[in-house]
Amino acid sequence: MLNDFQIGVVVPALNEEDSIVSIINELCEVFEKKKFSYKILVVDDGSTDNTSKLLNNLKKENLIIHRNEEPQGIGAAYKLGMKKLNSNFITWIPSDGEISPQVYEKLPNELDEKNLYLFYPSSGKENRSFLRRYISRTYIELLNFLFRNKIKYYNANTVISRQLLSKIQLNSNGFTISAEVVIKGMILADSYTQIPFTLHKRNAGEAKAISLKNLIDVFLCIIQLYFRYFKYNFNKTGAYENTIKWK
Repeated sequence: MLNDFQIGVVVPALNEEDSIVSIINELCEVFEKKKFSYKILVVDDGSTDNTSKLLNNLKKENLIIHRNEEPQGIGAAYKLGMKKLNSNFITWIPSDGEISPQVYEKLPNELDEKNLYLFYPSSGKENRSFLRRYISRTYIELLNFLFRNKIKYYNANTVISRQLLSKIQLNSNGFTISAEVVIKGMILADSYTQIPFTLHKRNAGEAKAISLKNLIDVFLCIIQLYFRYFKYNFNKTGAYENTIKWK
């Protein structure tokens, strides 16, 4: 399948004035070094600091900027990227500096459209609070138990082909979009590759993942995914309905 670009990256940004420019510059450097054709979509998700001003001052050929007047969530940004980025592969990366764009250097030069590329933190976990580490570990163990997987991390920037994504209906508008992509993508992919990275401290500001709203979103998403375990309809023709055996 040929599209305009090899890889498209969604960068959700909510009040990330201290890191957004460096993240974009690093992404460009990595993909140019890899010789990947690429497009970056930055979704300014209702920022009230200088994020918007900094983005508007950037003049890069491979950069698209979209602004939401009110925050819509990471999942909404990801789904917008599916519409706007005409690329063979889709991924996303947080704009707070916790995950360095350098992780993409570990991708193979030739990407397999039937393979999932899953990133997981192999070091640097101490840069997060004990509470967040505990919640994250519990979350991973619960999802692996429910969906019979052996995934090391569900919340990082998975690289998945448009070929697979086109057969998946995504529902989450929040942080659970990452787990939803992994769990549903595992059904259709022939294989997956887990790639380690070092987790860094946020460049500035407070983490937005641990909040009551996000925890409720996680709970509802898990329930929805589990009760559609064997009968999720992945495309409108119904070709996959009741026929997919989860791994």
